[in-house]
Parts: sequence; structure tokens; C-alpha cells
Amino acid sequence: MTESWTGNKGEWSEAFVFLRLLQNPLIPAGDFCLEAIGGKYYVAKSITLPNAEAKTFYPIQAKYESKTGKAVTAEEISDTSARILEELKSTQTSAFSIPKAQNVLERLGLNSMKTSSAHKVDIQLELPSLGGGKDLNLGFSIKSQLGSASTLLNHSNATSIKFEAPEGFTFENFRTIGVPSDLIFRGFSNDTFQNNLEFFGIDFPSKLADLVKNSAFLPGVRTLDEELTLWASDNGGSLAHEKIKFQMKSFLRATALGMQPSRAWAGDLQGYGGYLVVKKNGGIMCLHLEHDDDFKNYLLNNSRFENPASSRVTQPQRSSNVNVLALPLQIRFAK
Repeated sequence: MTESWTGNKGEWSEAFVFLRLLQNPLIPAGDFCLEAIGGKYYVAKSITLPNAEAKTFYPIQAKYESKTGKAVTAEEISDTSARILEELKSTQTSAFSIPKAQNVLERLGLNSMKTSSAHKVDIQLELPSLGGGKDLNLGFSIKSQLGSASTLLNHSNATSIKFEAPEGFTFENFRTIGVPSDLIFRGFSNDTFQNNLEFFGIDFPSKLADLVKNSAFLPGVRTLDEELTLWASDNGGSLAHEKIKFQMKSFLRATALGMQPSRAWAGDLQGYGGYLVVKKNGGIMCLHLEHDDDFKNYLLNNSRFENPASSRVTQPQRSSNVNVLALPLQIRFAK
């Protein structure tokens, strides 16, 4: 065995899903509440991992040949997935090692715990066509309820939102007063990201900025669905609510399936299947794009803006004779 691998719960959850699907490739379909859709399942005919030397795996084999040691048996896979699940439920540290699991994964051809950021998916599954057509190879992201809440959209320089601020404005002072009415939206710091956002409506960037501003200055933790309800109460009522809800769900779906802030996007989501979610009890649920409304509702009801700490927000900077405040946009799953 090489140098010891360490991973967080999200990364070990990916290993758990891989091994569990080798044992049992039948995955129940879930709705936006992660409840099973009665009688609906997906079957993984083959599994491909971005960081595996042996590219394709076929489930329910008695054993899997290894280039680095003795073959991996079905019994070992079953024992190892159970061990990972036990560690996921009991371990409190942010990063940890599971030597037994590493040994099995290395023998199966994995060379790392971590999937490269160049890969947009965590696992690729070959799913049979129900209509007699060509089988589909679809990429899935893996999310886990057993670890810390993961991010849906990470903050970067590209996702900062620029507001013109009045003289003497300080972020900390307004955190105790309420949403400042005299902050004027001046665009996103990255033109590419703003252009991407306009796919969801020419007015969507300014609406998104307004939502982030509300979230940053109003106390409390709210889901994005609750943020939209709050925003609509002051911006047009029910019709405005339905429109921004449609826009936000479309944006979240695109973000979940590969749209990146700093890269020009053309609306292409081909090759993505959806999410595989590890539930708190260790069950695996598939949120498939076939059930697109459930997928988008799951994202809307289970994510929130990550409100910045005062120490992470710089005070307004002078630019072109105006004071510019930059607020970070980051979206995190509630759990």
C-alpha cells in the first residue's frame, strides 16, 4: 500500500457509493424530498471512475482482478463498504483514513481518493435503455448527508457582485440595521459569469444580486426557496415569485450539472444524469434528470446562500470615483 489516503466524509462517500454499486447496481429513484418514487429504479450495467486506472467495472462479479495484489472478492467489497459506512456515521474528524478501504480501492485500480477538479462528475454509469434504444452513459455527482454540507457553487473572484456604496458605508454597521436601500447593483466582477447568468433571463443577474444582498444583511438562515418568497413579497407578489422561481431553478440545475462561472456556457447539459445522494441511513437515492422537476425542486429546497462573515468582506474600494462594495456569491446545501 502506498502513502496513506485521507479524505473527508464527502470523498469517502464517493468510495462508498462505488463499492455499494458493485454489490448492488439497483438504485431507487427519488423525488425532491429524497423519498422513493414507487417502483422506479435504475440499474448500473457498468461503472466508470475518473481516477481509476481500470476504467470500467461491471457489478455483481465474484471477484475483480488486480494489478497490485490478489484479486478483490465480492465478500471484501461487501465488508469494505460496510466499514466505510460505519466510519461515515461515527467519525467526527474532518479528514480521516480507512486503511482497509484504501487497500481494496488500490487493488481495484484507484490511484487517489480525490477526483480532479477537471472532472465535472464523480461517477459515470451505463444505464440500459427501456425502449430498446442505445444504452446511456451518464455522469452523476455524488452528494452525502453524512458529512458537512457541500457547496453547490463555490465563491471565487468570478462570482463577486459589485455594488456602488454611499460615502461612509461599512458592511458591519448595516448587518445590525437591515438591508441598505442605497446599495446600487453594478454587475458581477466577471463578464463571462454575468453573460452565463443572462441565459436565465436578461434580468436574472440583477435579481440574483438582490437576493444575495438580502441574504447578507437580513439575519437568519433560509433556504433559497424561502429567500425567493421573501424577495417576491417586496417585488411584485405571486407572478414575480413564479418567474424568479423558474429562473432560479434553471440556474441551480445548470450549476449542478457543470456550468462554471469563469467559462463561457452555451446551455449544453448533455451527458449528465443527475445526483446520487447518500442518505443518513446509508441508502443511495438517484435524482435523475428524467424527473427534472423533482431534481430542480430538490436543489431549490435544499440549498442556501452562504452568508459572508464580516471579516471576509472588504470595505468599499474607490473605483472610477465611486465606492464599490463586493459581496461574495456562494451556494451551499443545507445538508
